[in-house]
Amino acid sequence: MLTLRRRLSEHQLVEIRISEQIDGDACSDDFLSDEREEVIFPKQVHGGGVLLVRGREQREQMEGDALVTDEQGPWIGVRVADCVPVALYASGLRLPLVAVVHAGWKGIRSGILENTVREMRRLGGDSISAVVGPHISPNCYEFGVEDLNEMIALIGPHVAAVTAEGRPALDLGAGVEAVLRREKVGLDLRLGRCTALDNRYWSHRANGDEERFALLARIGVPT
Repeated sequence: MLTLRRRLSEHQLVEIRISEQIDGDACSDDFLSDEREEVIFPKQVHGGGVLLVRGREQREQMEGDALVTDEQGPWIGVRVADCVPVALYASGLRLPLVAVVHAGWKGIRSGILENTVREMRRLGGDSISAVVGPHISPNCYEFGVEDLNEMIALIGPHVAAVTAEGRPALDLGAGVEAVLRREKVGLDLRLGRCTALDNRYWSHRANGDEERFALLARIGVPT
């Protein structure tokens, strides 16, 4: 499992993890059970809904495609299998803020990234940065012309691409980066691994898998 740590101050740390097949199926009830870790996942609906995780009573399964928290300790996560998983982190008024986003094309169209950034700023987030996880590449992501034209109108011409066979394709990663730039979010890291080609990951387009690897994030304490 890829683990990133970003120390924001002497007492503030954000930790981000991206699982692979070897780490187990993120849809399984025993995912990360060997580590005895609690993970809060939303019920993902490919929309623009952002959920604030704060307090035990709000940790039941909630419907949305992004989670934001300023609580120290619990992991928040999204599950993916070709869509773009994004972690956002920022300094906060009280503690750091961290968010996880499931950014498929429908979610991007519904404003999931903008909505998450807006929520972080409402909570006092400053200097937001992003880690963009593995996702399907345009080489493997043939896309309908009508929907592609809608995404071009929404984001810009750089989201248009072609597959390895020369058919119309959507560049999801380019779309995510364009929205983040527009929202003045810094790009910390983008993992340019194609989930349909890299056998470390599950892929819906290549194999029919759904939500089987995960991006996780939490606020921790420096050691």
